[in-house]
Amino acid sequence: MRILFVLKSLALIRHFDEVLTRLADKHQIVLAPTKFGDDHALPDALVKHPNCSVLQQSPKRADGAREVAILRSARDFLRYHEPTLAGASANRRRALSNLVRVVSRGTRTLPDDLPDLLVPLTLQEQRGLRETFSHLETLIPPDPRFAQFLTEQKPDVLLITPLVSFGGLHSDFVKAARWLGIPSACLVFSWDNLTNKGMIHERPDRTFVWNEIQRKEATDLHGLDPSTVVATGAPRFDLFFRQTATTTREAFCSGLGLDPGRRLIAYLASSPIVSAREPAFVTSWVEAIRASTNPVLRDAQIVIRPHPRVKTIWQDYPAFAKKGPADARYPGVAVTNPKSANGDAGLFDTLFHADAVVGLNTTAELEAGILGKPVYTIRVSEFATGQTGSHHFHYLLREHGGFVECANTLEQHLAHLAAGLSGSVDQDHVRTFIERFVRPHGLDTPVAPLLAEAITEWARQAVADRPHTPPAATHRTPQLPVESERAAGASRPAKAQVVYDKAPLFILAETRAEREWRLDPGRKEPWTVAWLDNNVRPGDVVYDIGANVGVFSLIAAANLGGDGTVIAFEPGFATFARLCENIRLNNFTRVIVPVPVPLSHQPGLQRFRYKSMEPGQSRHRFSAQAWNPTDKTKSTEQPMLAMSLDQAIRDFGIPRPTLIKLDVDGAETLVLQGGSETVRHPALRSVIAEIDPDCEAAVLDILGQSGLTLVGHHKRKKKPGPWYGVFRRS
Repeated sequence: MRILFVLKSLALIRHFDEVLTRLADKHQIVLAPTKFGDDHALPDALVKHPNCSVLQQSPKRADGAREVAILRSARDFLRYHEPTLAGASANRRRALSNLVRVVSRGTRTLPDDLPDLLVPLTLQEQRGLRETFSHLETLIPPDPRFAQFLTEQKPDVLLITPLVSFGGLHSDFVKAARWLGIPSACLVFSWDNLTNKGMIHERPDRTFVWNEIQRKEATDLHGLDPSTVVATGAPRFDLFFRQTATTTREAFCSGLGLDPGRRLIAYLASSPIVSAREPAFVTSWVEAIRASTNPVLRDAQIVIRPHPRVKTIWQDYPAFAKKGPADARYPGVAVTNPKSANGDAGLFDTLFHADAVVGLNTTAELEAGILGKPVYTIRVSEFATGQTGSHHFHYLLREHGGFVECANTLEQHLAHLAAGLSGSVDQDHVRTFIERFVRPHGLDTPVAPLLAEAITEWARQAVADRPHTPPAATHRTPQLPVESERAAGASRPAKAQVVYDKAPLFILAETRAEREWRLDPGRKEPWTVAWLDNNVRPGDVVYDIGANVGVFSLIAAANLGGDGTVIAFEPGFATFARLCENIRLNNFTRVIVPVPVPLSHQPGLQRFRYKSMEPGQSRHRFSAQAWNPTDKTKSTEQPMLAMSLDQAIRDFGIPRPTLIKLDVDGAETLVLQGGSETVRHPALRSVIAEIDPDCEAAVLDILGQSGLTLVGHHKRKKKPGPWYGVFRRS
């Protein structure tokens, strides 16, 4: 049997790796991510499995499908006005943000101070809206590109996750599968999967959920037939159930500079969606603990585990920035370095040796429950809008049948925490909830074998019951556009005007990155636009290093007024092709010179890893590591012939720059080391550079030693991360 598994990215494999390995032992598994760049997340068991393969292409919606995205996004937003979800203010804001993005083609975002827009619906109004949107969905035909993709792949069954996503892209796979008579099943991957991103717009034939709570969500919130929803448990925790501690309490605490003889509190940080200001809360929380008159609390040791996806936000707080003891203001406080988003050995050891656990709203609370630990939280909406504002937050709370003790005030929370540290823990209650929530077939029964067998049995029956004449055979076949003789995954880029006041500039916009980030450069980097407008003058030579699709090159060319040159360096193959198209589109072929090579500290074949193959994408990674034909190369990696900036000028006659814009996603040091002569030359007046924190010291040193002074500092977000520096020759 051939099973096609469509998933948002390979990073989600971690939720189902053992399930897929078991399925691959009996069937052919084809993984089809809709986002690329996460090949490293594929476990070795599947990389090496002869029955598992990964597709490197995914269909795009056909031309005109924007209206479908708007319709579904509106439905996603309106569902958070229904009585059951009216309290989910954070989910509602995310849905509105997505709707505005889709309607505006990515040119608008919600103001930070926009109040919650809640219009409470009555049950009758809810019913009317659901019926209207459901009817409209039936009028949407299968997208021809998705139908062609499935026809070419010839799966016996389709698996998909997460299916629930703003705009409902995955619903196009399910709709096309039903039209072709291919059975489909959704695998729920997280405890908030069915509530955090809108609706299931196209109902699959089977849905595998964790527990009875999610069965109720699937039927009540998404209208699924209860007979098609099966609760098997959460396979992602199977490994955690099997784990054992890798170190003793003494060794664990001593390695962090903590006292193993004192009570230990583990603080589990949440995702940025829950709180972008969590370190500020933790600061006040630690100070309150240290100020307590209760010695059990005051003398407790604290280990903080940042969320794997937002380790950078802790860097603005020096006390929490590095592994090991914090500074003198926070004695007995240490920070660990999480290695993965799943329960790794570091998380297990942290929880195993902890006497109590605290978190705002994070899945790791469930791992703590698996180990029978008391878990505590506190409502802090001023620090964490995604805590009480997320519908799933309430599921783990004791007041709703869960095991997490929730406080409304800091004083109440400290009282809860002190009781837990003193040994007041109802472990039977914790164990009962964990069994009901993640292993409903028994606490000692692994879920992966059950889910693999349930999928296999459903697939066999579904294939046997598959109609001999699928709907596609009795209806007009969806047609691809006449001009689309390209692959089914392609879509026609649209000519769109760049948001820029001083000149009419255009780019071809096809991908989400092009529409959201490239069309309006002033929204993403207003300082870069201002730098170009204020510094570029006729006769200049502007280097755009990391040109992407060329928007800033176009602005520079417009400011040159026909007198001067822009050298646009862009190594990514798809993005370079679009750069060339955009140069021609604006008649700048005599002004802008596209150069398809990466710049490095030395010449040679070096590794370039794509985050995505689509034009307009960024955050690719260039490594100075030399490429060797005998090395194992990931499918997202490409060896590239690199050269140094000084070499490009010396050996190939490229004119020397007067201005440099540098945006190379962490490779700044390599570029500047290879361009030491160039940046020291007096002809270079100014540089604007995106600076990764890991490169900051080296970049500042090189430019400072070259006579360039930092005169401007800009950031897109308040949280730690790359920043933009403007440098000028004294």
